[in-house]
Amino acid sequence: MPHLTTNGRIRLLGSADKHLFRDHLLRLDPETKRSRFAMLVSDTFLEAYVETSFSLDTVIYGYIEDGTLRATSELRRVADATSGEAAFCVETGWRGQGLGTALMELVLIAARAQGYQHIYMNCLGTNRSMQALARKFAADLSFEAGDVIAHLAPAPLEPVETEPQADWPRLAFGRLRALLGLGDRDKERAAGG
Repeated sequence: MPHLTTNGRIRLLGSADKHLFRDHLLRLDPETKRSRFAMLVSDTFLEAYVETSFSLDTVIYGYIEDGTLRATSELRRVADATSGEAAFCVETGWRGQGLGTALMELVLIAARAQGYQHIYMNCLGTNRSMQALARKFAADLSFEAGDVIAHLAPAPLEPVETEPQADWPRLAFGRLRALLGLGDRDKERAAGG
């Protein structure tokens, strides 16, 4: 099993990273694809999904190691201005190393900064890893037609974090540095500098 290395980092993905996101999704084994999308999906579906994700202004964080995207989290607005849906995908060999937790932290920071009051996660009833991640963040879980729906209510931003809300990526990466135990010397490298 690979271990996280100094060559890996988590960062916000932009439209220039579409190819990384596409390759990550296409590389997934069939069971991981089924767990992530709650159904069997084709490569054509995944390619269209990538295009849609970037056109809908989805917030996507990714863990990139040696130039290859290995894990992602997504936050997408649903229904109204106060609700969002979160989704996560960690490649098989990179699981169990805390990536899901770090990505969830970033999603919650982005959700708080954008004013979301409700975050939903939907997964198959057999996806125990996703359910454990949701429970770690005090999600309420309910079962609907064989699926598990997790509901999280992001805590409001702390007063010091409310200025300016548009700078939520800086807040998120400050939190990520703390999570990963990076010192001042490592800050520039984690930020991509």
